[in-house]
Amino acid sequence: MPHHAHSIDRWDDATGSNLHEHLAGVNDFLFARACFAAAVKRWPHAKITLRSGARIIEKTWPADERRAIHGNSASWQRQRNCAALPVAC
Repeated sequence: MPHHAHSIDRWDDATGSNLHEHLAGVNDFLFARACFAAAVKRWPHAKITLRSGARIIEKTWPADERRAIHGNSASWQRQRNCAALPVAC
């Protein structure tokens, strides 16, 4: 399988974590953006990504809100752990 700089992929609708179909692999970034836009137009409700290697450039579904706000910070972990305790931290 040849390596391309950018890939456009469609992911499973349930979780978005399993690759459903590799739609395109292209080297030119502008052409990759055009392919991504065409895929989104073709499958408007599907989970589609434009990637450069493992890095996601664009995707059609929102990130997990907790991770987008807090990341993996220690304070977020403490808040999450303290919420399960019957007393205040």
